[in-house]
Amino acid sequence: TSRQSTDFLLPAELGGAPANSFGKSTVGGTKGSLTADVKRVSKYTADASRDVAEVWAWLRGDGSVASQVLKAVIYADSAGEPGALLGTSAEVSFAAQTTAGAFVKFAFATPVAVVSGTAYWLGLISGVTSVVTEIAWDAAGAYRSLADIYSGGAADPFGGGATSGAREFSFY
Repeated sequence: TSRQSTDFLLPAELGGAPANSFGKSTVGGTKGSLTADVKRVSKYTADASRDVAEVWAWLRGDGSVASQVLKAVIYADSAGEPGALLGTSAEVSFAAQTTAGAFVKFAFATPVAVVSGTAYWLGLISGVTSVVTEIAWDAAGAYRSLADIYSGGAADPFGGGATSGAREFSFY
């Protein structure tokens, strides 16, 4: 399931963001390819307590006939770093022929409970086909990435030695 970037926004007078969401629901100005067997997460603070049954990530393909498998992940915050794995979504196979870019749904079989005012790390772990899928971000907030073999599932806890920086993914 996907939505074009303008299909889901509420009217500006209502805030523009999707109801019951946290993260970044606008398309970031920078795009970059997803390498294989890497998880990458950005830090967000929940604006309300809720059970998260799905998240949406902005993705765009490179136009090739390939596809890349991806799963969304949610990690708890542990002293400013990603800690315990709270949830992993069902797998999505993203077709690289999708060059327009769209928000793509990632569903969780068991919803992840989040608490208002608490920080969480939302992101993706990518499968073996490399650099055919792009994600969008802005240079803001906290970002971590770490090699993690997709076929083994996202590691719990996140793990040390992560690359860090300022990236706020278009992910809500």
